[in-house]
Amino acid sequence: MTLNRREFMRTLMIGSTILRFTGGGIATDVLLSKASAAASTNSELLDQMERASFEFFWNEADPNTGLVRDRAEADGGSNSRMSSIAATGFGLTALCIGHQRNYRSRAEITARVRQTLHFLEHAPHVHGFLYHYVDMRDGRRFAKSELSPIDMSILLCGVLTCREYFHDAAIRR
Repeated sequence: MTLNRREFMRTLMIGSTILRFTGGGIATDVLLSKASAAASTNSELLDQMERASFEFFWNEADPNTGLVRDRAEADGGSNSRMSSIAATGFGLTALCIGHQRNYRSRAEITARVRQTLHFLEHAPHVHGFLYHYVDMRDGRRFAKSELSPIDMSILLCGVLTCREYFHDAAIRR
């Protein structure tokens, strides 16, 4: 039995009302079985979404720099070289999730994180800030892109997430 969110909430509300008057028993069993079915369906949906998100960030990252393409077609057909440092920050966090869930080999993901962080350490910058949009192959400013403290913060959140997650000296450094 598959319940959507609304049906689940309705079942939960009716069940909690019934439980007050019955003290448990059969109503508890029915409610728990429906909730369990919905939870497994929701869990499967979340797993699929996590996997698809990881795949986006993996596939849309330059394999040499780790910079993540800002936009891509749903079928992965984009040829744009414009990457975003914010997308790269989200991509770094996605690598932690992919590592935890074994979406690729752990060695392959760890190598990608190391490579990305090494590139970022030497990427063109202005007083420590990277431009919002950069060429994904060399990290140079894309068109007339601006420096962005907000996007830089998102990138640094990804960097710090990797630093805390991975037990790797090169990544922690």
